[in-house]
Amino acid sequence: MKIKGNSRQCFEIESNLSKSKRSQITPIIIVAIVLVIGLGVYFVIPGSDNVEKVDPSVEPIYNFVQGCLEESSREAIIEVSRQGGYLNPPEDNFNGFPYYVKNGQRLMPTTDQIGEALSEYVKISTYFCVRGFEDFPSFNVERDDAEVKTVIRENRVDFSVRYPITITKGDKVFEIEKFEESVDTRLGEVIDLAEFLVEDQLDHPISLCLSCGYYISNQYEMDYNNLALDQGRFLHSISDGKIKIDNKPLELNFIMGLEVEG
Repeated sequence: MKIKGNSRQCFEIESNLSKSKRSQITPIIIVAIVLVIGLGVYFVIPGSDNVEKVDPSVEPIYNFVQGCLEESSREAIIEVSRQGGYLNPPEDNFNGFPYYVKNGQRLMPTTDQIGEALSEYVKISTYFCVRGFEDFPSFNVERDDAEVKTVIRENRVDFSVRYPITITKGDKVFEIEKFEESVDTRLGEVIDLAEFLVEDQLDHPISLCLSCGYYISNQYEMDYNNLALDQGRFLHSISDGKIKIDNKPLELNFIMGLEVEG
């Protein structure tokens, strides 16, 4: 992002400030420094509203669940994207790939719908990943169903998980609830590019965009390919090999159909 306007602003300070003015300014500076330090401490001290308090006794369980969330969130982005933004293929699909355009109709899922598919994948995958906490036989662990909220941004995906866990060891009871994970990925930009292709196809229903591949490659450093199937159907794929997830490129696949005359 380019910042318009002057890149810097110069301020001149007269060199002959009197000692009395200095004595007036100094207390203001001290107060400002104290406020800045105070705010900094507020935002970094563990135990604020955004940080889960974890007793050292159950920290291994917390780290275990966090590890499952990290693994599940990365798998979710790769697999859901390969399936066109769905956990399971929708009714309108061809060989498992969803239609984004069919018979002149737009069928592409919204960003929120893709986020919901990611949330459901993470919820299911995390459930099986923890394996009923059998790796912690000295603890009695009870859990409720996880609630996952996913926010897709241009260059990352944020997962917020409410996963109430009650841990008992001896006469002590511990509770853990909040987990968070962020994955660096350009999924948001990939979805925007798919939207661009869909709009172009709807505007030109009987032809393919021949320059779109060059535009996507040149402007976004991503790969775009389309494969002719049959009856005017094409499998489209947008792939980001620049920012990989576990050494795997992000790939969004979908079908768009041309309007064939006759």
